[in-house]
Amino acid sequence: MIKRLLRFAAVALVAMGAASALKGMEGGGRTVRLAYAGAPEGRLEVTLRDPEGHLLRRTTFEGSTFRGHEVSVAEGTLVVELHAGDADRRLEAFIGPTTESLELVWPR
Repeated sequence: MIKRLLRFAAVALVAMGAASALKGMEGGGRTVRLAYAGAPEGRLEVTLRDPEGHLLRRTTFEGSTFRGHEVSVAEGTLVVELHAGDADRRLEAFIGPTTESLELVWPR
């Protein structure tokens, strides 16, 4: 009986560790609304990365007038790569402890 209980506890700890690691890979769970303004008309591809270059999310907007979404990210620096037509832009945004939304403007 004790061996079975110890085995169950070990499996539960491994499962909790795996869930914690997956949550960390998702960006930490802070939900922020990001909106993109000023990009050329048409298709806009947005890639979000952490400061080390790891992919967090990739989204494509197909010619809509409003381009925005809610994302789950960790506090700190967020690297945003924008691609529209033949043009590419790269931005860095800071997600602070009270950040709820950001409007990112296409750099000229």
